[in-house]
Amino acid sequence: MKEEHTTGKEFIEQSFDSVQEIDAALRPPSFADFTGQKKTLERLEVMVGAAVKREEPLKHILLCGPPGLGKTTLAHIIGREMKREVRVTSGPVIDKPGDLAGLLTNLENGDLLFIDEIHTVIGAGATSGGSMDASNLLKPSLSNGSLRFIGST
Repeated sequence: MKEEHTTGKEFIEQSFDSVQEIDAALRPPSFADFTGQKKTLERLEVMVGAAVKREEPLKHILLCGPPGLGKTTLAHIIGREMKREVRVTSGPVIDKPGDLAGLLTNLENGDLLFIDEIHTVIGAGATSGGSMDASNLLKPSLSNGSLRFIGST
């Protein structure tokens, strides 16, 4: 049986979820339209507002909670509020260093990277699977400020 290989371009297209029209119509477009989680919204509005006023990127954010709370929706709202593109992928999709490199090299300056299920990325809390330690690949860029991202678990 022949093993299928995905090209870098195909991987990126599969990894980044472009916002579909129907999806965009269903998601609240702003903090004001988002229902629930009042304290979380207040904190995010302050953080995003301050970053916009300072004209600086937002610091890293980790959104956690059970499915259905709106973590992905909040990531998109943050992107709209900051007038930045949000790129969405999922931790289980990132299986080897090349996958992560492909994601990072296709980001434009100021883009937000949202990694759903980030705890499944090896080195970020996952305890089994692949040989990649994503935390060692990400830490230099995170610590020097050249990479900002939003993760959820």
